[in-house]
Parts: sequence; structure tokens; C-alpha cells
Amino acid sequence: MEGLNNINQVIQYIEANLDQKLDLKVAAQKAYLSEYQLSRLFTQLFGISISEYIRRRRLTLAAYEIQNTRIRVLDLALKYGYESADAFSRAFKKLHNVTPTEAKKAGAQVVAFPKLSVAIDIKGESEIHYRIESTHSEIEVIGQSFKISMARATEEIPNIWNVLNRSGQLEILANQRDASVKILGGLLGIYSDEGDLLDGEYRYFIGARKHGEMTHSFKSFCIKSGRWLVFTDISEARRKLFSEWIPTLGYTLDQRPFIECIFGPFSTSKDELWVPIK
Repeated sequence: MEGLNNINQVIQYIEANLDQKLDLKVAAQKAYLSEYQLSRLFTQLFGISISEYIRRRRLTLAAYEIQNTRIRVLDLALKYGYESADAFSRAFKKLHNVTPTEAKKAGAQVVAFPKLSVAIDIKGESEIHYRIESTHSEIEVIGQSFKISMARATEEIPNIWNVLNRSGQLEILANQRDASVKILGGLLGIYSDEGDLLDGEYRYFIGARKHGEMTHSFKSFCIKSGRWLVFTDISEARRKLFSEWIPTLGYTLDQRPFIECIFGPFSTSKDELWVPIK
């Protein structure tokens, strides 16, 4: 539960710095998470990316100032992190449906997006089945990397898997695997913390453990060694991992990537979610 309480510290940091340059790394440190983990947790808890929350809160405050002060639009744009009055005006109209100039007029209607907070109310609906695994050396994975929108990940990731399946790339990766490997022996979906997280984007890598020489022009990715919580109910883990399971189990997350290990419909092995812990 302490982890969820720390999210309130992140929100307080954001609120105190809406008119200054926000550092997502500093925000993540307040929750003892990596930038990627914070971004993913924030989206899962609130249904909005951290970058979009910051944008809406800044534009909410900007609307108040426009209607209650004589500040110039350009000064307001610079105050809330926009490079020009035009960029600010476009963003303002997208949220409020009126331009800054129109918002100054009496009776103009604007939108207020309130400050978020976390209320701790964890209700476990079912048992949690998991095991702990340890990897003692780096694991080299080969495959392809993709840019993913945090807000649309549930749509984009399945689409990418479907595209790779239709193109035959998944079959090539599956044939590249060593069938005798017991740990992370399926096709792997790796949630990398690379990307522009303030824009709500990160990298998702689809691949398999390297076995022998690469015969195709795949990229490589190295997974650092460490301890992992392994869950076999991926759909439930996606839904409850941050809000219920991690607070309930009491483990501290590590900054290695999350990994989905997919064995396919004809395998006797269950798909797994590997969560890095310290």
C-alpha cells in the first residue's frame, strides 16, 4: 500500500511544478519506480497517461488565469511549457473548445480537469498464484522493436503481434528458439523503458531467446539477471498487478523490463508474465 501512497507524492510534485519544467525522473523517484513503471502505473490507475494529465492540469490553470487576470497569451504559453503562442492556442482549443482570446469574453465556457489522488481501498477478489524465478546471467533476445502509445497499448500491442504473425516473422522467431530452454522459452513481449515517456510512449520488443547464429536481420536486446515474480494469468495481471497484487504481496519492483512469455495455443505450457523484483 505504501507504493500507492507514493503516487500521491508524485501528484503533489506535479502540482507544485505545473508552471515549471517537470522532470519525470524526479517524479518516479518519489514513488521508488523507474520512469517507465511510473508511467504505466499512472495510466493503469487513472485511465490517463501522466503526460496527458500534466497537459490538462496546465491548461486548466491557464484557463483560470485567462479569465481572471490580464496576462498575455504568449506569457501564459511560456509559463506552462509551450514554445509559442500558436502551439499553446491549439492545445487550449483542443481541451476547452474555445481559443484563449474567446475564453476572455464574458460567459465563455471552459473545462476544468481536477487534481487526481489515490484512495487506498484494495479488495482482493481471488487468490494470486505466482512463483519466484531467478536468472543468474544476462539473456540475449532477438526480434523487433516497436514504439507504443501508453494510452493505446491494449490496442496497439495485439495489432503488432497480428502483423508479425501474418508476415511470418513470428514463425521465424519461433523456429529460432531452443526447445530445451525452460526459462523464458516462449515468444517474448518485452516492455522496455526506452522512449519519450513524457509524450506517453515507450518501446515494446517482440522476440525470442537467441539460439545459435542469427539468420535474419533482427535486433538484439539483453535482459539483465535478477529475481522475478512469475504469474500465469496474464489478463488478470494486466488488470490488477499495480493496483492490487504488488501492494498485497509487498515486493519492491526493480527497473528491469516486464516480460510476457507467450507459448501459443498448441503448447502445454501456460503463458506467463515476468515481473522484475529486487
